Amino acid sequence: SEPENQPQFILDQIPPTHPYRSLSFPKYEIIIDVAPEYWGDKYYERREFETTPIRYRKSGPAKANLRTGDRIVSEGSISSGSYGTLCGTFKLENGDVFGLTCGHVTDLGSEVHLESFRRILGIKFGSQRFPLGTTQHYTTCGPDIKIGQVTTKLDAALIKGSNSSSPSSQHRNTTSAIIQKISEIHQEDPIFFYGAYRNSATKGKVSALTVRKSIDVFNDGTLHSIGDVLMLGHRSPQYVSQRLSNPGDSGSAVRLGVSSLGPDDDTSRWYGMIIGGDEHHSYASHAECIYAWVTRELNTQNMQFLL
Repeated sequence: SEPENQPQFILDQIPPTHPYRSLSFPKYEIIIDVAPEYWGDKYYERREFETTPIRYRKSGPAKANLRTGDRIVSEGSISSGSYGTLCGTFKLENGDVFGLTCGHVTDLGSEVHLESFRRILGIKFGSQRFPLGTTQHYTTCGPDIKIGQVTTKLDAALIKGSNSSSPSSQHRNTTSAIIQKISEIHQEDPIFFYGAYRNSATKGKVSALTVRKSIDVFNDGTLHSIGDVLMLGHRSPQYVSQRLSNPGDSGSAVRLGVSSLGPDDDTSRWYGMIIGGDEHHSYASHAECIYAWVTRELNTQNMQFLL
């Protein structure tokens, strides 16, 4: 027999509906990274903070991504021989062009060159350099940049393009970027970036939106806090631990990728810029914070960012 008080289905009328309330809530956990040299048995113990589980993870500080052989080479008093990646270019109404990269790739007043490689059957054979310009605006590990409720310390540099070789004429693409707002970035968003030393794009996903991570910016053992940054990971589980970003990827532009579950997305959306990485993830400054710093340094908002 049918249960009492159960709505009856009547032909030619709207079927009965039942209210549904979800009783499940997302499970959160606090993850604390501990450098391997300080790891001990105590970190295997189960701990909680106000009923939220705490998990300790063996992971050293993030390392700045520098390596000889990448696209940008800086010649300065501090950054001599430093290599990295050109993130993109800001083009102003008056015709001035500024290349963007990480602050630890260059230093104020440095001469920066673009380096390209000749290839035979896909094998690099020799290189040549083109003058890019001089680093005129620079910041690393400060001052604070505040966007809404997010406060961060940037690691960024602007290279004033020389008349003989404009950055925009040498860069890989000339796509006009759309600044992706922090409030519009979602966990699990597919992303990709081009490291200048790589032959193809690196694909990943947004693992977390605003995290704090200590980073050895200059690879000298001194740790700095970059602040609230994007944490990026692999799109699928890795059975063997693999770094997402490699040395030389510093300065790479993080862009919205293509989802395997839907049509092509707008890859002109700019999420941020790679700073460095550790054994598990890569870390990037938010594009919105970088843009705020650039508008302040150049004293204008009438500019276009090209990827």
